[in-house]
Amino acid sequence: MAINQNGHNIIPPEQVEKAEEQLRTLQRQYDYDTKDYPLRYIMQLFEEDELFVPEYQRELKWSEKFRVSFIESLLLGIPIAPLLIAQLDDGRLEIIDGTQRTRTLLEFFKNRLCLSELEKLTEFAGFYFKDFSLSRQRKFAEETLRVQVIYDETDESIRSDIFNRVNTQSLPLTSNERRRGAFPGPFTDFVVLSASDERFTALCPVSEKRGKDEHQELCLRFFAYSENYTDFEHDVAPFLDEYVQQENQQFDEQNQAKKSQNFEKMIVFVNQYFPHGFAKSAKSKATPRVRFEAISVGSHLALQENSETIPQYMDWLESDEFIEFTTSDASNNQGKLKRRVEFVRDCLLNRITKDDLNYTRISQRL
Repeated sequence: MAINQNGHNIIPPEQVEKAEEQLRTLQRQYDYDTKDYPLRYIMQLFEEDELFVPEYQRELKWSEKFRVSFIESLLLGIPIAPLLIAQLDDGRLEIIDGTQRTRTLLEFFKNRLCLSELEKLTEFAGFYFKDFSLSRQRKFAEETLRVQVIYDETDESIRSDIFNRVNTQSLPLTSNERRRGAFPGPFTDFVVLSASDERFTALCPVSEKRGKDEHQELCLRFFAYSENYTDFEHDVAPFLDEYVQQENQQFDEQNQAKKSQNFEKMIVFVNQYFPHGFAKSAKSKATPRVRFEAISVGSHLALQENSETIPQYMDWLESDEFIEFTTSDASNNQGKLKRRVEFVRDCLLNRITKDDLNYTRISQRL
C-alpha cells in the first residue's frame, strides 16, 4: 500500500468503494424500527409469551433499590433507555436488551414489588401497585416505553452480536462519576479541587486507569467518614450520596474553611510520619481504600484530640492487627470501619503500645 508524505496510507478508490458496499450490506442486517408501546401492552405481551427472554439472557439481578428507583423514574416521567427487541420468523418478540426493566415492571404490576427507599416520591413509601388510586393505576399503565424492534429478517447470530455489543461496549460509570453528575454543587466542586492537591496525590498512588476519579473518591471518603463515621452502617454509596447532597445544601465559607483546615492538617501529618503515605510500600502503584480510610480518618481523629500529636512509634503499620483491619473484606461494615480508624487514632496517641500488638506476619515473611 502506498504511503503519502505524512506517513499515512493512501487508500485506493476501489477499496473505498468496496468498504462502502460492505457497510451498506451489513447495515441492512442491523435495521430496526422505533415504536412507543404502553406499559400495559408490554406486560400483556410478556405474560402471553409473545415477548420473551432468550436463554442467553440473565435472570433478574437488579437489587430491590434499583427496581424501586426504576419504577419511581417511570412515575416521574424521567426518560428511560428504550427496550431492544427482535421480531422472529413466527412473529414473537425476543428481548435483546431490557430484561431487567421488563421483569421489574411485571413484578410491580403483579404487586410483588413494594416501593421502599424512594428518593423523591416519599409519600408513596410502602405502596404496591394495588395501593395506587384507580386513576393513577390507569395512567401508569398507559405510560409508554420506547421500543426498538429489529426485523424478522435478522438471524440469530446478528441478534447475539447486537446483545454482545449493547452489553459490553459502554463502560459503567463509577460511583464518583455518577455522583458528580447527579449531585452538582459547591461541595462537589470543593472535593474535585481538594483531590487535585499535589501533596495529596503524591501520598495516594493510584492506577493510571483510575486517576483523578479515584483521588476524588478517596477525598470524599475522608470528609464523610472524618465527620460521620459513627453514623455509617453498611452501604457506602448511599451513605456518600446522602452526605454530598447535605453538604451541597449547607456549604458556605465557614464550612469550606473548616474542611480545608482539617484536610491540610491531615496531609501534613501523614506526609511527616507515614513513610509511604497511604500506600503499603514505596513501590506501590495503588492505594487500598480501607487502608486510606484508616490512616486518613485515624490521623484526623488523633489531631482533633491533640493538635500536637507526635507518635512514639510507627511499627504498628506492620502489626497483625492493622493488617487485619485494613484487608479488603474489612469494608462496608460500620463496626469494622469504627475499629480500624480508632485503632490508628489510638496508636498515634500512644494509647496502644508496641507491646500490645502482634507481629507474627513479619516473622513469617522473614
